[in-house]
Amino acid sequence: TIFNALNLIGGLCLFLFGMNLMGQALELLLYTSDAADDTPCVIMGANIGTTVTAWILSLSGIEGSSLLVQMFKPSTFTPILALVGIILYMFCKADKKKDTGMILLGFATLMFGMEAMSSAVSSLR
Repeated sequence: TIFNALNLIGGLCLFLFGMNLMGQALELLLYTSDAADDTPCVIMGANIGTTVTAWILSLSGIEGSSLLVQMFKPSTFTPILALVGIILYMFCKADKKKDTGMILLGFATLMFGMEAMSSAVSSLR
């Protein structure tokens, strides 16, 4: 329906905004040190981050009623990351903590966008 298409577009917008927010916050966090020393760390971080993101997204398909299984679902831990992120961003004075909070907020926004897109196309299963 048209509402599913609008939810898909809204989810895509949240996903892209979260990616942009995380990227900017990572740049701010890493910009403070020497670029030549940080290059291997940035490359390894990008590779590890890509792998971890894929694993996190695969966790959304797990089934089960136990508390442990429910805690590993992105729909459960994303709001917790958003809460920690907003506390770090709004109440901490140190720039590194603020940037870490912004990274967590960007990730939470990205995951909310993924959930919105998944629910928008769930009828196609």
